[in-house]
Amino acid sequence: MVFSRKSAMLAALATAAVAQDFTLSPSTFVDAPTGINFSTWSTPGINGTGAFSFGFVLPEDALQKDATEYIGRLQCQSTNASVTGWCGIAHGGHMPSDLLLMAWPYQGHVYTSFRWVEDYFLPGQFGGDSGTNGTSAAFPAPILTILNSTVTPSNYEVVYRCQNCFAWQQGTYNETVHTALAPGDAESVLVLGYAQATKGPTNPACPGNSLNFGFHDNGYAQWGAPVNNATRASYAAWTKLATQAPNAGANATSASCQAKAVPSAAPSAPVARRFVEVEW
Repeated sequence: MVFSRKSAMLAALATAAVAQDFTLSPSTFVDAPTGINFSTWSTPGINGTGAFSFGFVLPEDALQKDATEYIGRLQCQSTNASVTGWCGIAHGGHMPSDLLLMAWPYQGHVYTSFRWVEDYFLPGQFGGDSGTNGTSAAFPAPILTILNSTVTPSNYEVVYRCQNCFAWQQGTYNETVHTALAPGDAESVLVLGYAQATKGPTNPACPGNSLNFGFHDNGYAQWGAPVNNATRASYAAWTKLATQAPNAGANATSASCQAKAVPSAAPSAPVARRFVEVEW
């Protein structure tokens, strides 16, 4: 996904998503445990598969100056209690070269991992083995903290704060996306994307480079989300609810979590963007 400024092309994306015939409908959703009123985009899927929902809120001044963070709510479908699945959000609307946030359920917890890849391959851990490769004062590593999460036989959900998620750097590549209104624009639109799979990852307790997962076969799309509807005066107060570290129950120090995925070469130039291309 790419969060970016409004253009004539993005205006058409603001009301519909294009992929697998899934249309994401805009609405609002109040998360009962936190009281946060999210701007939300959802699809019920088709014939019982592909249900998905994502909502976010932004700092109150996000239209005046670019936000560096957001609070998100990600709800994805589990087809049954054992075939749990995975899903993810792309901050920028694309799989290649964007900061990806992946989530999956395991043993009653919702695990998360920041991922990154330069092309259409299995995304490795963002920042490499340490999670901080390529970061700098200008591009600090992304930080995720949890407000709440739930796992049921039909879906899994995580409400989280994502700091440093609108600018990222890997190797020689970097990108910044914008929430503030550009001169002359009456509206700012973030371009988002998602992908979802029915089968969960192998090594699910290992959120690093030993995590393996397959192709998204349970829906994917890209859409435009107007920023004007997502700013909230209570944002600063809500950030104080983000007190939980991610990946409760993870066992990243076990021997099974030490195997490393083969990394792809760092890009020497930005990957060309396409209109709709969420393929992970």
